[in-house]
Amino acid sequence: MAEEKVPSIANKLFFDGSCAGPTGSKEGAGGMALYDHQDTQIEGKGEYYGPDIATNNQAEAHALLRALVYLEANKGMITGCKEVVVMGDSKLIIDYMTGCARPSSPPLFRKVKEIRALLRRMRYFNFCWVQIPRGDNQVADWLANEARKNKAPVLLSALGMQTAPKGEIRELQR
Repeated sequence: MAEEKVPSIANKLFFDGSCAGPTGSKEGAGGMALYDHQDTQIEGKGEYYGPDIATNNQAEAHALLRALVYLEANKGMITGCKEVVVMGDSKLIIDYMTGCARPSSPPLFRKVKEIRALLRRMRYFNFCWVQIPRGDNQVADWLANEARKNKAPVLLSALGMQTAPKGEIRELQR
């Protein structure tokens, strides 16, 4: 896969999916964290998806979709920079978005198609896709896992929490 040129000044959108449970009764969730081009947290949130998301790849793709939906709905909060670096630790999902791979399972194919349709409507942003190490995705990972464990949404702003883009878990705990 060819490396994308990452802009030096860009907004950052992290996403992560989480799926766990015994075979046949897995439950999914996802997390996202959005930072402006000055690394100021705009929001971090986790969402519980329930048993309809039964694989980790489905959870990752759905987390990306929900993160992009949030970005589109809150585009007014992004000022001064239209570059968005989308970062996730799923090589497969990043490869789908860069065209280096094509989904073979029908649920993932439909989800990627839905994501691409949303991206076509979001032409006011310039997207760059980057796969990052799992350790650099701690905020989105924590949010996804908390939403899955609690079977409820998690909002960093509602918890009065602030993090840095590569914030550690201890920064998330009160």
